[in-house]
Amino acid sequence: MKKLISIIIIGVCSISAYAEKIDIKPLDCGPLDRGEYGVVFKVYEFPKGQTYFVKGKAGTICLKWLSGGLITGYEMTLPKSELFSESERVVIKEFVVTSYGKS
Repeated sequence: MKKLISIIIIGVCSISAYAEKIDIKPLDCGPLDRGEYGVVFKVYEFPKGQTYFVKGKAGTICLKWLSGGLITGYEMTLPKSELFSESERVVIKEFVVTSYGKS
């Protein structure tokens, strides 16, 4: 039984490690007050119009993003939490930044 649980945990960790990285260019960026989530932004190109929530401070992140360049990262479903309504979880995603670059 212990071996089965270990295999399942390793499998779940492996799947999350292979999240598809995407390059995006923010259209707009603003403050959000939802616990750790301090930034909300929309995407300029693919997936056009997608809204994301990001952990961090808007004052720092938005200045960096709106100065130009592509952002690389991956998207995740927002966690089930009292911070987010079920309808928000359907249309808004969390974006996890892995690197910043120039376009």
